[in-house]
Amino acid sequence: MNKDIRINVGFFQHHKTKKLIYRLDHKGVTALLSLWTYAAQNKPKGILTNMDKVDISLSACWEGDSSQFVDTLVDIGFLEDNGGVYAIHDWEKNNPYAFHADERSEHARKAARARWGDTGSIQEGCSDHARSNAPPPVPIPSPEPKPKPKKKRFKPPTIIEVQDFIKEKGYSVDATRFVSFYASKGWMVGKNKMKDWKQAITGWHTRNANEPDKPAFEQGENNYPEGIEVRND
Repeated sequence: MNKDIRINVGFFQHHKTKKLIYRLDHKGVTALLSLWTYAAQNKPKGILTNMDKVDISLSACWEGDSSQFVDTLVDIGFLEDNGGVYAIHDWEKNNPYAFHADERSEHARKAARARWGDTGSIQEGCSDHARSNAPPPVPIPSPEPKPKPKKKRFKPPTIIEVQDFIKEKGYSVDATRFVSFYASKGWMVGKNKMKDWKQAITGWHTRNANEPDKPAFEQGENNYPEGIEVRND
């Protein structure tokens, strides 16, 4: 269905329009435009089949005498009377887009049937459109699951690394004793592998600061330096 019509920019200055205003006032022009929009939607060929003068007047929203309205349009040249069948004058010339609405709709239907395989033969559809069909869409693969981050393996520090860390933090911890203690235990904290040797040093330092008269560690099974999380999973 058409959604608009074409009106020449010189329409309101044309002598036929001025004559229509003279005979039916500006209401006549408004009614004519209404008739044109009605035709674009319902009579795209511009031929008002099965419409008498009353039907035409109603379609144009003309509130006056229907015969006066239609006869005036015919007399001025906006309508043609072909033996009782009225047609809009030069409709195809002035509104070709509206005139060919049916052809466009049929063309689109054939193209759609050709595209989606609703007909037995592609030739019945639009061959140009069919040739330009895009390939079938490629299925989008499911996203691969993100690999789980690998757990960082504990690497025992060297004495130099321990000394540098103690110096950087200003801790009062014996680096050699620290390394020797945990090296003898296989760098185990209870039944668990040590995770963070820097945290262990911090625990030793905290214990030394809080209990300066006690050694930083004792050889007992559960006397671990403060700051180390002991898990018994």
